[in-house]
Amino acid sequence: MKPKVSLFENYSHNLIMIEVAPRLFYEKQARELLKQFREDKQMTYAQLAERLQEHGVTLETRALINKINRVLPLM
Repeated sequence: MKPKVSLFENYSHNLIMIEVAPRLFYEKQARELLKQFREDKQMTYAQLAERLQEHGVTLETRALINKINRVLPLM
């Protein structure tokens, strides 16, 4: 069973990440948004890559999968 984390603790962790490593924070946020979008629309990674290409983001499917599933270092 996961220990409960209060909203304040989560908020404070995000503030620390923003101050210490803003790029890592925003990369994580972008990753989560893309994962959620793909799941909500029930899309494959190839379809997501095509949608991103319509907006000027050119990535091969395999590269997109690697970027989305990359593990971030712990802070």
